[in-house]
Amino acid sequence: MSPLRATLAAVLLSASLLPSGSAAAAEWEIGAGIAKDIDGEATGVATLAWLSEQRHPWEVMLGYIDNRHQNGAVSVEDSFWIAVSKRLTWRGFYGSFGLALAQEDNEVLSDHLQFQSALGYRFGDASVSLRHLSNGSISGRNRGETFLLLHYAF
Repeated sequence: MSPLRATLAAVLLSASLLPSGSAAAAEWEIGAGIAKDIDGEATGVATLAWLSEQRHPWEVMLGYIDNRHQNGAVSVEDSFWIAVSKRLTWRGFYGSFGLALAQEDNEVLSDHLQFQSALGYRFGDASVSLRHLSNGSISGRNRGETFLLLHYAF
């Protein structure tokens, strides 16, 4: 089983065990998608997010970006991050911006401090978002990751 599939399975299992009716857990979203090509190779992304109860909710997101290979060798290792963002919503559309901490300091996500921004649209329990994770040129390289995610809320 690939690391991305294993992570998705673990996220689904973990999310199914979380209490859904507690006052602190307003809503959970699970997401999966694809990251933009880097050096000619796209890769998978998986996320789990908690959204607070406000009209413009806080979003706490855990994320995973699968590794990339070039010429048969791993060129960028798996990446994990946690982000806290504020979502502004209007008629199903939303935008968010926040801070993130990345586990890896690699060719794409240089340094551990990152910024996460998103534009999305929600329809019922499903949503789609375009996100960018980058260090904003505060140190090192600034390639960043851009990815498209499909989310399901529960």
